Amino acid sequence: MRRACLLILLLMMLGSSYAQPVDVIVKRLTGYFLANRTELDNGMNFFLISKAKQFDKMFGVAKTMSNKIDYPDFKKEIVLVLALPETKKETTIEYVSAVKAGNFIEVYYKVKRSFPITYTIHPLALAIVPRYPGVNTIKFYEGKKLVRVEKVK
Repeated sequence: MRRACLLILLLMMLGSSYAQPVDVIVKRLTGYFLANRTELDNGMNFFLISKAKQFDKMFGVAKTMSNKIDYPDFKKEIVLVLALPETKKETTIEYVSAVKAGNFIEVYYKVKRSFPITYTIHPLALAIVPRYPGVNTIKFYEGKKLVRVEKVK
């Protein structure tokens, strides 16, 4: 009887630790710009990119002599894209954190809007997260508010 109780307790502990949230490394991609042919809706636009052809169609490379451009490994990574339509306000989009729990990843971001500028910009934040077996959904949160749920393809 005591062995059965210990076995049940051990299984419960293993089960509960397996479902615990795990921090996900979100690696920011820089040196890319949104291609002119990419149409954006009003408000925040969310994209998950899992294929190189799709990525190359949406983005151009802003290579200079001093910057290093990282290219995603689509066999191991998924690209997260947050983009706003053009604006004349200084605006930045920042990934805050990400957590994997069960079959989904929660991605937290924030948007900072400040002073008016004399030109237009397309605020954009690109990042990569690892592919996880069984993960089929990515949830985007602005602060604590769930804003969008996207299926991983």
